[in-house]
Amino acid sequence: MARPPLQLPPKVARDFMADLAAYRAAATSLEKEEIAARQLRALREYLRPSDGRLKLPDVRKLMDAMAEEIANKTPGDAGKRGRARR
Repeated sequence: MARPPLQLPPKVARDFMADLAAYRAAATSLEKEEIAARQLRALREYLRPSDGRLKLPDVRKLMDAMAEEIANKTPGDAGKRGRARR
C-alpha cells in the first residue's frame, strides 16, 4: 500500500525552497553543509516514526538532486506538464 507523501506547512516548504536557492549559489562545501544542516533540523520535525532516521548526507543528496533538476529545466517547461496537445 502506498503511503501519502510527507505534508509540510507552507512556511517550511517556502523556507526549504529559499535554502535550496542559497545551496545552489553557495561557493564552498562548508556553506552547503550549513544550509543542509539547517534543513535537516527543520525536516526532522515532520518525519513520521516509520520514515526512519534522516541524516545529513541524505539531505545533501536531496538538495543536489533538486538543484540539478532545476538547472536542467528550461523556462518553457513549467506549463507543459499534464497538458494534452491539440
